[in-house]
Amino acid sequence: MIPTQGRVTVDNTDVSIAADGTEYIIPSSDALLSAYDQIAIEAERQRHRGRQIVVVQGLGFVGSAVAAAIAAATDSAGEPKFFVIGIDLPTPNCYW
Repeated sequence: MIPTQGRVTVDNTDVSIAADGTEYIIPSSDALLSAYDQIAIEAERQRHRGRQIVVVQGLGFVGSAVAAAIAAATDSAGEPKFFVIGIDLPTPNCYW
């Protein structure tokens, strides 16, 4: 039986349950801040390499396709033109 999708608490840890039953731990506030810092550092590194930074808001069907198309764009030397950051709403159904 596949559990209900959404947010549940297992052993005092919030998890997000995917449609196939896979459980993903929802990051703590500290873990999120650390991840944001890592993304900012990488974005700056990519900017110094001459890439434009693009943020795609919403990673449903269309947003994912847009992010993939932008990420696949290359210059005449075959190097990526963009560094793409995808963001979505911080809801339990968005962690998988």
